[in-house]
Amino acid sequence: MTIRSLGKDFKDNVPKGVQILWFENTGITSIKNQAFSHLQNLNFLVIRGGSLKKLSRDWFPRPWNVTYLDFSYHKIAALPEDIFADIPMLSFFRFEGNLLSTISEKVFTKHTVYYAFKGNPINCNCNIKWIIGKLKPVVLLNGECVEPESLKGTQLKSLKEDNFRFCH
Repeated sequence: MTIRSLGKDFKDNVPKGVQILWFENTGITSIKNQAFSHLQNLNFLVIRGGSLKKLSRDWFPRPWNVTYLDFSYHKIAALPEDIFADIPMLSFFRFEGNLLSTISEKVFTKHTVYYAFKGNPINCNCNIKWIIGKLKPVVLLNGECVEPESLKGTQLKSLKEDNFRFCH
């Protein structure tokens, strides 16, 4: 089934008590603000394999007790700084196969969440040195560097202070 957009029709036809939503390879290209705002009980949301180019915190309720979010295999290159705001129960964020090239400290402030970034073109330059002290232990981070050449193929969870010795 092809679903291009989640908006008013979606919001009007999904029961408020739904706890799990899974969309895979539906071709979703856009989600309207407040599309999920009535789904306070939703704790598992998967929207994989589409053409989304952005995520917005305005799509979801505030606060929201979702525990699992998966926005893998889209065309998203960046995340808004507030994407995880007012989501206290989040424990797993899967964001594989997108276009994310950096891991911003302003975005990834929740240090008890498992982040899966496999298949993103992550540049392991000085801008991500902060993950060594904050996003590790090892079990909380999955993905690998594609740049610089000296770190290509290095698992994010394997990065060490020594990899950033030239950073100031």
